[in-house]
Amino acid sequence: MPKTIMHLMINNTKAFIHHELLAYLYSSADQSSLMEESADQAQRRDDMLRMYHALKEALNIIGDISTSTVSTPVPPPVDDTWLQSASGHRSGRLGHHPAAWGFLASCGDPGEGPRSPGCPAGRRHCPAGVR
Repeated sequence: MPKTIMHLMINNTKAFIHHELLAYLYSSADQSSLMEESADQAQRRDDMLRMYHALKEALNIIGDISTSTVSTPVPPPVDDTWLQSASGHRSGRLGHHPAAWGFLASCGDPGEGPRSPGCPAGRRHCPAGVR
């Protein structure tokens, strides 16, 4: 039912515009003045035409580039999980290496007098011959 009501409203409005308003428009003004274009509108129309042609040319250039460009697929990412697991066993710092634990223990506590030349910073006494 709503479609029928809408159909009747649209048809009646269309008939009213065609018969009444169009007749009033033609009778009230000079028909040649109705088709005149102002200078501002002519300038705007010219600008829009230039923009249309520029965009059409740009679209052609983009199309040429995309069809003539050859690309190679990106290689898959490198699996570096083996580096992370190996770095857990071999740290670059001396304090985390198991072989260095005995050396650091033999250097003594930080508060025991002057530091020997071969000991790491903060350690004071190193065993003889360790440099």
